Amino acid sequence: MNNTLPKNAKCPIHGGYYCCGRERPVGNYGPSGVTVLEDGREKCTPAELRRRKMKLLKSDPVCAACGQVFDDYRYVELAHKASKGIGGGKHDDRWENLVLMHRNENREQGSRSLIDYLKWRMEKRLPVPADVYETLKHTQIHAVEA
Repeated sequence: MNNTLPKNAKCPIHGGYYCCGRERPVGNYGPSGVTVLEDGREKCTPAELRRRKMKLLKSDPVCAACGQVFDDYRYVELAHKASKGIGGGKHDDRWENLVLMHRNENREQGSRSLIDYLKWRMEKRLPVPADVYETLKHTQIHAVEA
């Protein structure tokens, strides 16, 4: 007779899933809703991503792609500066990798990094934030000269 409980069954003695020799799976979200992976990347629960979106909106309610102030919450999306990669293999929800963008611009960015997307916007003569424009203008000049 097998004396172990199935993984998806509650313990009849303790009422929990992770007791009596059953360990919590590695990589589960911690109490804060954030899992820190071995390589330092973070993955957040949807609830934690909503909290981060709200904090970013309160501190700096400006689109990272066009520089406009948001006027409708329905069109604001949390975006990543570095690409998440195909299938989310490089997915990283650390604060320094998160920005806010309009929904259409976030979809337009697709799998490109934010810098590549802003360079593409400059090539298409679409608006980009002024401070970003100066920085990217210098990187383009140096890239052409090299």
